[in-house]
Amino acid sequence: VWYYHDWHNHRYGSKTFSELYKEGVDRKLGRSDNLDDFCKKAQLINYESHRAIFEAWNSKMWNDASGVLLWMSHPAWPSLEWQTYSWDFETHGSFYGCRKACESLHVQMNPHDGQVLVVNTTRDALTHGRVIATYYTLAGKRLGRQRVVLEEIAANAVTPAMSAALPENRDCYMVRLELYVGGRRVSVNDYLRSPGRDCAGNRS
Repeated sequence: VWYYHDWHNHRYGSKTFSELYKEGVDRKLGRSDNLDDFCKKAQLINYESHRAIFEAWNSKMWNDASGVLLWMSHPAWPSLEWQTYSWDFETHGSFYGCRKACESLHVQMNPHDGQVLVVNTTRDALTHGRVIATYYTLAGKRLGRQRVVLEEIAANAVTPAMSAALPENRDCYMVRLELYVGGRRVSVNDYLRSPGRDCAGNRS
């Protein structure tokens, strides 16, 4: 019964939902050879997917988008995807992705074009802002860094910060964004990037 609800054979085109989901995890993070590894990777996908839902809304704040509706976010059966918490109250990665994207002061990047935005959902405009984008290998070696100073961060609005100069010819790396206001770090956001290959080195 649990298998039917979570990995049923409902078809999308020529493939089942479970086939598409597993292919997505494998393509992004590499193929797993055991269940525990696959579940860990699925939770990272959950984190990224739910963060992306709310960051997409952030980027269009009040412009053709007045809110987000999440459906079936806490089912009565075990599930690997889409849930913010599970039937046994285990918190999923998606919960933390939602929480990250919904920070009142938040720095984010559009993974498709590298545009970095500062989201301020408070009623107060802020001054003396600074955004730093740092690029790392998976071993922690720094590949590069960008900085930009923001004279003002508008209240209840989105402020464009920079276009990220993403590393070229890198199979997998991490982008860390940091937002400082008045010298204090108020937001940190990490993105795992794998253009062309998954993070296990396989071509996608």
